[in-house]
Amino acid sequence: MCGIAGWVGLEGEEHTLRAMTDILSHRGPDGEGQVILPLGRDLTAGFGHRRLSIIDLNTGDQPMTSHDGRFTIVFNGEIYNYLELRDELRAHGAVLLTQSDTEVILEAWRAWGAECLAKFRGMFAFALHDQTDGSVVLARDPFGKKPVFYAAIPQAQGEGIIFGSEIPALLAHPAVRADLDLDSLQDYLCWRYVPAPNTFFRGIRKLRPACLIRWKAGRWQETRYWTPPEAEGGGRLPVPADPVEGFLEIFDEAVRLRMRADVPIGAFLSSGLDSSSILA
Repeated sequence: MCGIAGWVGLEGEEHTLRAMTDILSHRGPDGEGQVILPLGRDLTAGFGHRRLSIIDLNTGDQPMTSHDGRFTIVFNGEIYNYLELRDELRAHGAVLLTQSDTEVILEAWRAWGAECLAKFRGMFAFALHDQTDGSVVLARDPFGKKPVFYAAIPQAQGEGIIFGSEIPALLAHPAVRADLDLDSLQDYLCWRYVPAPNTFFRGIRKLRPACLIRWKAGRWQETRYWTPPEAEGGGRLPVPADPVEGFLEIFDEAVRLRMRADVPIGAFLSSGLDSSSILA
């Protein structure tokens, strides 16, 4: 599962970052790492990670830095088509030193920028620092399978951001308060959940699915990088001549890609049609 936590554009100390990361230990019992990156003007980016090892057990530790030191990332999730993307990147001259899908994200961002997000088949939440301009990106997968919570913190030099896979990690930072948002409580009592981007805590927000945050020099902006084709007015996807055969082809490929792992895998069986089909 893994977990990420940290801040962007704030002063911070290692013990704070470690406390934020330790709260996520249940998400990643196989390893941990922290790094504090300078952003100038006494500001820093703190990246913490708890790892559940699935792919590249030996060289996939995080935070991970690119071969030339330009990019640093903490990543929660899995890029199912990372082998295909690795081949494409190498054909374009990319240098890859590990066997991990994490490094594929680093080199894909170098090659294609934010357009790489549309190439990823998988679930992801990550924070990525670019040393060349001191910018940081927070991104979440198109369907929001991996969570990202964040809080914007006013500073004399703009705003900083505190982020994490779970809200308790944010609350471990002294700048974040656990104030109840009464409007969100009302939403919960009405709808039985809190609609994004709000949470139960005032000032803590959910990064919406298919969205990213760009932070640079105290300024940040949240934008949407992907919209379903039907929502764009593109109509429904074409129906194959044999819909059953077309579905089975897509279904088989989806299951095959998700079985990529360097550890034993398991399957949850509830006796329903969906889990039974996946297991079969």
